[in-house]
Amino acid sequence: MSAIDADELLEGLRAAGHRVFELGRFTDTDGAAAFLTVSPRTLRAWRAAGTGPPDHHPGRIVLYPLGELIEYVESTRVAAEQ
Repeated sequence: MSAIDADELLEGLRAAGHRVFELGRFTDTDGAAAFLTVSPRTLRAWRAAGTGPPDHHPGRIVLYPLGELIEYVESTRVAAEQ
């Protein structure tokens, strides 16, 4: 399987109708959940438990940096293959 490319992720999320914030390349909970193939509810539960990908809270909104989502997926894939 090839490495995930941030530009492909950005375009895929945008094409699927998810909000993507250009400055810093962030997406919201729905976009991150779609990329991770989990429900937004699961992602919120992970966040509450302190697990899952890193997130940022500029005010009341929760944002996920695309690069950190990619790193999270790659790190969990390596752990699963071992």
